[in-house]
Amino acid sequence: MVLLQDNPNIVMDETSDANEEKAEAPEEGALTKVWGNLVAFVERLDDELFKSLQVIDPHTHEYMNRLRDEPVLLALCQKVHDYLGRVGDTGSQSKVALRLVEHLYFKHQGVYDAMRRLALQQQQQLAAEAQAAAAAAAGAEAEAERVAAEGQDEDESPADRAAASAAAVASAGEVVVLKVPADYTMDESGERALAALVRVIFAHGDERTKARAMLCHIYHRALHDDFYTARDLLLMSHLQDSVSNTDISTQILHNRTMAQLGLSAFRAGLIPEAHSCLSELYGSGHVKELLAQGIGMGKYQEKTPEQELAEKRRQMPFHMHIRPVGAPLTRPPP
Repeated sequence: MVLLQDNPNIVMDETSDANEEKAEAPEEGALTKVWGNLVAFVERLDDELFKSLQVIDPHTHEYMNRLRDEPVLLALCQKVHDYLGRVGDTGSQSKVALRLVEHLYFKHQGVYDAMRRLALQQQQQLAAEAQAAAAAAAGAEAEAERVAAEGQDEDESPADRAAASAAAVASAGEVVVLKVPADYTMDESGERALAALVRVIFAHGDERTKARAMLCHIYHRALHDDFYTARDLLLMSHLQDSVSNTDISTQILHNRTMAQLGLSAFRAGLIPEAHSCLSELYGSGHVKELLAQGIGMGKYQEKTPEQELAEKRRQMPFHMHIRPVGAPLTRPPP
């Protein structure tokens, strides 16, 4: 990404021939196309992070360490998003924007602030490590010059001393790669960041991308106890009329949105509205399965190994779970 940012004339294009050989070097500043697909790369990284969080025990330090990688992925996604917008590939930009939305929609402002502080902490740590590495490299170089000037270690050849000095500089310059880059900034408001990404999706995304972005937006409003806005968005979108025709992942997102909407109504004291949102989920008797927060083991239900594997792949990581999910609501007396 640094190379693409510093050289606007270099453009990644999936349609260019990867095996094409050019004998002559391109002219300075001429448009140069390089084969590659940034969107597929970002989506693969995001999927692998999601899979790792699915299988790691959430009660271990390993899970927390893996979660600390999320700001790094968000920084990369944001850079790719900005690059695609600059080159005019708005269709791909909306896909990356959806990936960013799906990392933000379930986070309350307090959780978003904590992630923002983590990103700042990693940036400060990276800057400190870079300064320490530069100081260590300068010290090693000065020591090598002093040894050469004093003529010490005469039995050691100049080539050996140069190799030792280079090794010292290289070892001093080692830094941890997985840190948030210094030029990445997160918006202070998670709601504002989410709204900007949703606008990009509504302007340039396809129907599936728009539907998922709308569900994420509704979920986020409900999470922040803005029940009436979330309800109005759901009614105006008419997503409930067509959700049964969508893929299973979008149906799970719809179920999660309805659950959060019901909890928002309950927190506001709107018991009839909460019951209306949650009755279908709890009436099924398979709340955890519908929310992808557990695998049901029905007494008279048989599943093939392929079905069990597919269901496991759809499970939400622990930090994305909606709680509580086990206490059903009952209709209040008239």
